Amino acid sequence: MNNFKNPARKGYVAENMVANDLIISNYFVCKPEVDDSGIDFVITKDMSNFITLQVKNTSKIRNNGAVFVDLKPKRFKPDYIAVYSKHFGDKIAYIKNDKSKDRFNMFIRNDGDIPQKNQHKVNYLSEYLIKPISS
Repeated sequence: MNNFKNPARKGYVAENMVANDLIISNYFVCKPEVDDSGIDFVITKDMSNFITLQVKNTSKIRNNGAVFVDLKPKRFKPDYIAVYSKHFGDKIAYIKNDKSKDRFNMFIRNDGDIPQKNQHKVNYLSEYLIKPISS
């Protein structure tokens, strides 16, 4: 994938990758008209249980080889955060949001990457490949 200098274009690419991934998996994907709430998509499979989703595109690879995801929600806290990174290839990480926190951040690494010795909790991409489900 290209390295986009424009953050809006980078975000647009990530949103399209996530939307395509969900549509292929038979989700209905709805996008708010205005992007001022921190919710990029409202998704559903059965038209009765709705899930809010924030999409993040990150190319920040830390010196430990992991992708760093950092999100400070705007007005609403999404149910899930969908993370697209060129480091993951065509895979999307779907992370259930702990809504009790004001800020969300974590490191995710590819399954084949070896963690550093001082890392306590290692979050592997394969743990987050399951599509969102309503709770």
